[in-house]
This record gives sequence, C-alpha cells and structure tokens, in this order.
Amino acid sequence: MTALTRQCEKFLLSNTPRVRSLVPVERYQLITLKPKCLQYIKTKMQATVFKADPDYNNLTMEAQNEVLMAKAVNYEAAMYRLKQIMMSSYSLYQHCTKHQSFKHECVTCYSQFCSGVYEKLNGVMKGESI
Repeated sequence: MTALTRQCEKFLLSNTPRVRSLVPVERYQLITLKPKCLQYIKTKMQATVFKADPDYNNLTMEAQNEVLMAKAVNYEAAMYRLKQIMMSSYSLYQHCTKHQSFKHECVTCYSQFCSGVYEKLNGVMKGESI
C-alpha cells in the first residue's frame, strides 16, 4: 500500500461510511476501512436504501451479496427475538374475565395480550432478559 493510499484510507476512516466508500475499498483493498463501511451499511442502512443508492451498481456482486446476506441474517435474528418476546408475553397475559383462555375474536383478550407484549418489550429495551 502506498503512502498516498494510506492517507486516503485515513481520510475516509474519519468520515461517516457510505456506499460510496465501499467502491475504493474494493478497488484499492483498503482493509482497515472495509469493516467499518460494511458494519455501518449492514446495521444502519435499510436494504431498500442500500439498493437504491447510486453507487450500489458500482460495487462488485460479492460486496452487494455480502451486505444483503448480512442484512438477511440480522432480520432473521430480529424476527426470532421478536417471536421469543411474543411467546414469553403469554405468561404476562391476564385471562379475560369472559374466558378461561385466549380467544382471538375477543377485543379484551387482544388488548390484555398487547399490554403484556408492550411490558415485555419495554423490559427488553431496558436490558431485561426475555
């Protein structure tokens, strides 16, 4: 790596990563900048925004796939965690006085269940376990 390339990478590291930042990362093998760019795009940018970015088509297919696969894995993990929260919220469900168990058609059942989910989500956001 030349001194000029190192200076360019240092400058790019000091800025907020963008899709545009990945183009020179790939072209000039900027190994220090690559993880920062990928992490930012994977966690802070929606997939639709990433794909709509004008520089998206300037990336290699491998870079596009790496980001989109990581996003898919993150979405799966988030959905699994949400499912755990929903399932554990049943324990917070106070049975409706009209029924012995949850009834899908009962507004009171749904309202009480949603209150349990809300309480559980608040607890998770505060660091409590599921």
